[in-house]
Amino acid sequence: MKFELSNLNLKWAAIAMGLMLGGTMACDAASGGNTKPAAATATTTNAGPPKAVFTKPSGPADGKDPFYPKSVYPYLGVEKTPEIPKQTPTPTIVDVDVKLNGISGTKDRPLAIINGHTFEAGEEWEVNVGAGTKAHVKCVEIKPEGVLIFVNGQRRDLKLRGGI
Repeated sequence: MKFELSNLNLKWAAIAMGLMLGGTMACDAASGGNTKPAAATATTTNAGPPKAVFTKPSGPADGKDPFYPKSVYPYLGVEKTPEIPKQTPTPTIVDVDVKLNGISGTKDRPLAIINGHTFEAGEEWEVNVGAGTKAHVKCVEIKPEGVLIFVNGQRRDLKLRGGI
């Protein structure tokens, strides 16, 4: 007779193994428990995930940034590069076109409109003076006939046009 292994035969074999093991345990229980239990194993406590430890590489041979492998950022603190002294650029004085468009407000709180921007005495802003060019304007004093301002550090007195 030829014996073939099929899924049905595997299920019956598993059931038979379970019965044999169950019978062995039942025999141990019936004998009064003369068998000694195995030695208790050491219990472990859950210490949580291990702590990650990162060390800064001293050079490209020790490691590199996986996201930016060509970067030298990880090695910047290792060696000091000599600093080049910065040269302060000399300010170039450029004559900019700043116009007083008007004076408004009250006598107690006058306002000056310079190149379309409203100023109060003591305020300073960047105003447009040309195509994409800005100038730093500080309004110092507002008088009924004109204003005293500083444009990029240069003092100017702007007067209202006559006849207005």
